[in-house]
Amino acid sequence: MNPNIPAPDGLPPRELNLYEKILVQLKPEVDTMFYNCYLKPAEQFSLTDDLLTIGVDDQHKREWLADRAGARIRQLASGISGRVMKVEFIYVGEMF
Repeated sequence: MNPNIPAPDGLPPRELNLYEKILVQLKPEVDTMFYNCYLKPAEQFSLTDDLLTIGVDDQHKREWLADRAGARIRQLASGISGRVMKVEFIYVGEMF
């Protein structure tokens, strides 16, 4: 697993954020359509010592992610960070 993302214009690569690290592990576990439609468009909104907040651009997707993938994302967040994590999905409207 490459923990970095190449940066544009010759800048040094940046380290993946926690949600991006989770996506790397989830991608081979889930259906391609689910990954591309629900997981990939979501973004890490904030991270504290014990809470990962994931921003989602659609209320239906927010509910669907929380119900269908919330437990697995929480498990991966805890494993990657080395501490017990809570995960929260928030509706942030159109992100980009």
